[in-house]
Amino acid sequence: MPRRNPTLPFEPAPWPLGAGARLAVVGVVLACTAFLLSALRDVLTPFIVAVVLAYVLRPIVGTICRRTRWPRSLVTLLVLAALVALIAGLVVLLLPAFARETRAFSTALPRLLFNLRAAIAARRTVSVVGVTVDLNALADEATRALVAGGREASVRIVGTVVNTVETILKSVLALVIAFYLLVDFARFRKAVRSALPPGPRHELGALVNEVDRVLGQFLRAEVILVIIMTSATWVALTVLGVRYALVLALLAGVLELIPFVGPVLAATPAVILAFLLPSPFGWAPLVNAGVVAATYFVLRHAEDYFVIPQVIGRAVELHPLVAMFAAFAGLRLGGILGMFLGVPLAAVTRLLLVYLYRKLIPAWSDPAPARIGPLPAVRSELFDVPDVEDEVAS
Repeated sequence: MPRRNPTLPFEPAPWPLGAGARLAVVGVVLACTAFLLSALRDVLTPFIVAVVLAYVLRPIVGTICRRTRWPRSLVTLLVLAALVALIAGLVVLLLPAFARETRAFSTALPRLLFNLRAAIAARRTVSVVGVTVDLNALADEATRALVAGGREASVRIVGTVVNTVETILKSVLALVIAFYLLVDFARFRKAVRSALPPGPRHELGALVNEVDRVLGQFLRAEVILVIIMTSATWVALTVLGVRYALVLALLAGVLELIPFVGPVLAATPAVILAFLLPSPFGWAPLVNAGVVAATYFVLRHAEDYFVIPQVIGRAVELHPLVAMFAAFAGLRLGGILGMFLGVPLAAVTRLLLVYLYRKLIPAWSDPAPARIGPLPAVRSELFDVPDVEDEVAS
C-alpha cells in the first residue's frame, strides 16, 4: 500500500505578518507548548525515559547494524532484551542484599540515634565563626524528623505497592517507545530535514546536530559515570568494612547527578556511620570516620582527574554554579529524572540562546561569520546522505 503524503489537501496562503509579529506568534506557541508539557509532565515520564534510552543505546545499535547488516528492528529488539536481562540479573543479585541492609538500618536507627545523642552530649555546643550552635537542639530536631518520616512511611504501604505497579507499567511503555525511536531514527532524520526551510536548512541543521551531540554525549557519559562511581564506592566501603555499603554506594551514584554538592552529600552519612559503628579493624571512631572521609576524597579527585575528562570531556560547557542550579531546578520540577536531565537541558538552552543572540543582535556580534562553537566541524548526523544504518533500516 503506498504511503499517503502527510500534506494538506490545499495550499494555505501565508499570513501577511512582519518579522516582529511572526516572532511574537512563535513565542506564544512556545509558551503554550511549555505550559502544556508542564501540566502533563507525569504523562511524559516514560517518553523522556525512552528518549534517554534511545540516546544511550543508539551507538550500540548502529555499530551492530553496520558490522552485521542485520535488520535494525532485530538488532534493537536484541539490544533491549539484553538490557532488560542485565537489569533483571542485577535486581535478582542486589535486591536481597539491598533489602537486608535497609531492614537492618531501619532496625538499628534508634540505637544509632541514641549513640549520636550520647556523642553530642559530651559536647553540648560548638562555636562556628563566633556563632554558638546548640548541638542538643539540632539532635532533637533531627530525631523528631526521622521519627515522623518513619511513621509516615509506615502508613504508605498501599501507596508504595500502587507506585511500584505504576512504575513497572511505565517502564514497559518506555521500552516500547525506545524501540520505535531506535528503529525509526532514519525516518525521523528525514522528517526533520524535510520540515526545515530550504534557505536556512544548513544553518539550522548544524544547530540541531550540535544539540544532538551535546544531549547524546552527556547522557551516555552520565550513565557511565554513575555506574563507575557506584561500583567504586561499593568496593571501597566493602573493603573498609563499612556497614550498609550497598545502600551508601547507590546513594553516592544518585547524588553524582548533582554537581559539586552531590559527592559531599553522599560522603556525609557514610562518615557519620563510620563514626557511630565499630570498625572491623579495631580503629577508634575518629580514625574510622577519617579513613572513610579520605576514601571519598580520593574517589572524588580520581573522578575529577581521570574519569570525567575521559568520559564526559567538554560535552557540557557550563559553569559549576549554573550546572548546580540546573540540577536542583530539575529535581524540584521533575524529581530524580529532572535532576538527571537538568544539566544537559541547560547546556542545550545555552546553545539556543547564543544562536538567538547572534541572529537577533548581529551588530553586537563578532565581525566574523556567525558560528556557534564547533558547529561547522560537527559531522551532520541528522542531515547527511543516507548511511549504512539507513540502508539496513530500509
